[in-house]
Amino acid sequence: MLRYVLIFLRRWSRSIAARGASLVFGTRVMGAGLSLVVHVLLARWAGPTVYGTYSYAIAWVSTLSIAVSLGFPEASLRFIPTYIQTESWGALHGIVQRSERLILLASVAVSLLATAGIWGLPFIPSSPTTQAILIAFWALPLSALVRYYSEACRAVDQIAAAYAAPRLLRPGIMIVGIMAMAGLPSGVLSGPAVTALFGVALLPILAVQWISFHHHLAANVPTGPVAKFETRRWLHVAFPLLLVTGFTTLLRKTDLFLVGWMLDMRATGVYQSAMTVAAPTGFVISAINAVAAPRFARLHANNDEEIFRRFVHTLAHWLFWPTLGVSIIIAIGAPYFLQLFGSEFEQARLPLMILTFSHLINAGSGSVGYLLNMTGHHMDSARVYGITTILHVGLSVIAIHVLGLTGAAIATAFTALIWNTWLHVIVQKRLQVSPSILSVLISLGDPSSDA
Repeated sequence: MLRYVLIFLRRWSRSIAARGASLVFGTRVMGAGLSLVVHVLLARWAGPTVYGTYSYAIAWVSTLSIAVSLGFPEASLRFIPTYIQTESWGALHGIVQRSERLILLASVAVSLLATAGIWGLPFIPSSPTTQAILIAFWALPLSALVRYYSEACRAVDQIAAAYAAPRLLRPGIMIVGIMAMAGLPSGVLSGPAVTALFGVALLPILAVQWISFHHHLAANVPTGPVAKFETRRWLHVAFPLLLVTGFTTLLRKTDLFLVGWMLDMRATGVYQSAMTVAAPTGFVISAINAVAAPRFARLHANNDEEIFRRFVHTLAHWLFWPTLGVSIIIAIGAPYFLQLFGSEFEQARLPLMILTFSHLINAGSGSVGYLLNMTGHHMDSARVYGITTILHVGLSVIAIHVLGLTGAAIATAFTALIWNTWLHVIVQKRLQVSPSILSVLISLGDPSSDA
């Protein structure tokens, strides 16, 4: 095992992609620290019910922002690097313009429909949860545009704008706002108020990303070519990618949605604390995939199978070993981390351990989803995610009914094992490469090779 770790460290230090991933990981760690402060302040000062209400509303806006983005963030991550590589400047200008306008139109339309529905249906009671969800709908256009520009900035290697802005600005603004509201009369620190603060925090993030992305285009892309719109082609790719992203988000959020629906907002807050503490286990995966995804598209377009294979195998080490280390830290420190939220959150310990294990399953399987999505096999991943999402909903309903919060975590981990195994088999079949850490260790070749 020591030999593999040393190989991993040597390759990591030499790789440009690894240095980019290190930047993303560092940003995520700092952002996670700030985000943890947000969650702890809200949980301790407002209690598990308000904390659960806020978490439930934000889960809605984060999920719906994927739907209203119509798959353009993911499609842009695939097409923009390709257009830059082939110098297709007209198509590049076209996809940026069309994406911005369609996402804004769709998100505002959904916000209007949701408002009309919530206000117009008499059987929907007025409650803090309903009010928080309504406010979340009006943060939807901002959230959707931030999603788009995060991916667009990734596509042109503006990693700081893609990750530092949302990871650092938002929790920083939230901390200041929560502390200000806590100093006001009792009752101001409520679910609707904190949800509104979330929406306000999106404004400076969007401004930073918009300026960074368009400044990069102005400096590096000719402005002369007329925008070329290949909307049908983009939608043909975007829709399956939308399904993939939507299904993967539902796989991550279904347990929280069902806890809120089947139990109550207090239980939702307790379960959210487990999700929050377990989240750092997934940082390595997100950081490395953030840099690797555009490179998957470029390497596949160049048809260099050997470099592609070596890069995928190196990623397996990058993904697994750091994630294993973080998982061990969380497992040992679980009681202490949960105590930060308050004594009412100690019951989240077992769900926390199970959710941490589910992240380790993801890391051990490799970048299976991105490998398919960035190489033209997005329909395969869409089918897998769709079927396993349906399975996840059914398993979660049964497990939550029987075992409560622990059941929700078990259903999540079991479903993660299914879809990762299924996608790994498809990647082997379509791309003739095995991305999991187990496969790489078994077939480890020349240790002096690099990505």
